[in-house]
Amino acid sequence: MSFGIIHDMRTRLNLKQILATSCPTCGVPRGRKCRLVDGTLRNEPHINRKVTAEERVDPRPMLAKTEGFSELALGLAASRRV
Repeated sequence: MSFGIIHDMRTRLNLKQILATSCPTCGVPRGRKCRLVDGTLRNEPHINRKVTAEERVDPRPMLAKTEGFSELALGLAASRRV
């Protein structure tokens, strides 16, 4: 089973919304692009920055966003036991 379904259920943000949050990984301030260890710009923001930005937009816990997913997983587990 792929866990990509969890990410798809989360809010999709554009680059402007992601850059509105400072990066907890490389420490760049809001509005600036993430950097690599050598100081060059990254092609895309760090995953921690994306998650932080998503939490700012939709502060509900991850479990609440994937509420139906747990029942689906439980149903699959029960059907495999038979």
